[in-house]
This record gives sequence, structure tokens and C-alpha cells, in this order.
Amino acid sequence: MYSIDKENQQNKNEDWPTHMDGVICTVNICLCNDFKGAALRIYEKTDHNITSNNKFTDLPNTAIGHAVIHRGNVYHEVCPLQEGKCATFIIIVKTPTKETYT
Repeated sequence: MYSIDKENQQNKNEDWPTHMDGVICTVNICLCNDFKGAALRIYEKTDHNITSNNKFTDLPNTAIGHAVIHRGNVYHEVCPLQEGKCATFIIIVKTPTKETYT
């Protein structure tokens, strides 16, 4: 398991392109609430050929302390930030290795 502090700012890094984490799951915890946009978009398609026709679900995460958890084998992205600054604490849960239990 490891974590990332992610801050999105307009005109700097206002989104996060489509990707798959390749882990057991990812936990996204909202650290601020003075922003608009930056929803987590989860795609139903499981291969890398994502187009605008693919089905998806947008999960807004705009209340401090609220979390979104998703499987690590789904394609997802952060939608563009429309206003303010967005800070998220991301916890990545990896598959345990043999060394974890020794």
C-alpha cells in the first residue's frame, strides 16, 4: 500500500488522463470543498480503447473527508477542474507479496 497527495489547479494540472491503476483498489479522499468539477470518471469498458461513446459514471467527491473507492482494474480519469483548487489523498492498495507475511 502507498499513498499520493494530488492537488489539481486550473491551467496547470486540471485533469488526470484516462488510466488504469493495476492494483486491488484505489481510495480517493477529498481534502477540500472549495472547487467545482474534477469528478472521478469510471469507465465500464475494460480495454484501453476508450472513446467518447463509452459508458461511464462520474463520481463527484466534493466534501472534505468523503471517499470514493474503485477497483484497480477499471479505466478512469479525473474530469477537468472548473473552478478553485482540488486536493485529494489517494491510497493505492497493491496485491500483497510473499514478503508482506514474512
